[in-house]
Amino acid sequence: MANTAVTIRRARPADAVAIVRMIAALCRQHQDPEGLFDLDHVKADLFGPQACLRGEVAAAGDAAIGVALWYPAYESAFAARGAFVESLWVDEPYRRQGVATALIAAVASAAEPGGATFLWWASKPGNEAAHATYASLGASSERVFGHALVGAEFDAMVARARKKDRPT
Repeated sequence: MANTAVTIRRARPADAVAIVRMIAALCRQHQDPEGLFDLDHVKADLFGPQACLRGEVAAAGDAAIGVALWYPAYESAFAARGAFVESLWVDEPYRRQGVATALIAAVASAAEPGGATFLWWASKPGNEAAHATYASLGASSERVFGHALVGAEFDAMVARARKKDRPT
């Protein structure tokens, strides 16, 4: 159990190396590809002029020990603005101490001024510890299937959309 007080704050460029480390650990845990989200992506996608991500960091002293990466979202069925928590990680010594809950609360607080009324995130089916944490927050769960076009399949959709003879 960690004894250092933990604070939650907006991610800063100085956190970039720690954020890459934590996302690599998350990828390893989920058996996702590692190394794709690197320092260049953090600099561009989280801190660059055309950033598409936002981040909240849990820090113990000067060390980043947790992160929540998120972006604005919209749910047309409810005509509601919200946020999608894309990645959530807390280093092992700081787990089960409310850090993940504090990070989720920080995302809600950061998204609310933009009109957000909900948060949405996903978790892997076997991640029972995370499921228990999310249930304790009052989060509802429902079975959904994620679908993705990646790589060549994405490129094929782009090419399909750009064809001159596409149906109108």
